[in-house]
Amino acid sequence: MIEITDLSFQYNKKSIVYKNLNLNIKDNSIVGLLGHNGAGKTTLIKLIAGLLNPREGHILINGIAPNVNKHKRGMLSYMPEYDGIYNQLTVMQNMKFRARLIHLKDSYMESECERVLKMIGLWKKKDTKAFHLSNGMRKRLVLACSCLDYPEILLLDEPTNGVDQESKQRIIRLLKSMNNKGTTIVVSSHDFELINAICEEVVIINTGKIEYCGEKPDEESLMNKYSKLTFDEEEDWDVE
Repeated sequence: MIEITDLSFQYNKKSIVYKNLNLNIKDNSIVGLLGHNGAGKTTLIKLIAGLLNPREGHILINGIAPNVNKHKRGMLSYMPEYDGIYNQLTVMQNMKFRARLIHLKDSYMESECERVLKMIGLWKKKDTKAFHLSNGMRKRLVLACSCLDYPEILLLDEPTNGVDQESKQRIIRLLKSMNNKGTTIVVSSHDFELINAICEEVVIINTGKIEYCGEKPDEESLMNKYSKLTFDEEEDWDVE
């Protein structure tokens, strides 16, 4: 379980992102983080991943703070919005590089990379260098790298941003398969189709505050709730 208690975080004295935030994410759940740009979604993902440290409060993953996590490598995996893959390496070389980072055994590496690439539809591209891939394929490759060896927790930041419909459907299928195998997934996204397709619960964040946290309503109700809770009167204007 991911437990966030009385979390406060700021980048500087004038930029307070979170103050006394509380949130619990259950094991084997799929939770969607919704919010406008600047709401704090990416910051929260990075805090859970241990890439940022809280100023106050704490985050615990199975009782351990992520920045001092002593679990095996690969327990927690993070997919950033901007890919982080190596353009001069092939698809398979990128996969194997990630596999070595999480200490995947050589005897298991080849078959595991093949399994994930086939699931995400990139097996035929395994010898293609990354800079030749379309944006949708690059997103799929980053996700494939993040899904090696069934991580216990998978953190995703805008995984379908700018992708084509085929890539989105392959991403959805892979995430559902990962969750069925026991992976807890936290996904930050503006994509209501993705949230509606995979998430059981949603968290709506507005300027660092949780406006809603609970079971995902139907898609139309979710969109109405999101619009109502995140509407900024200063942005209201009429077109004559």
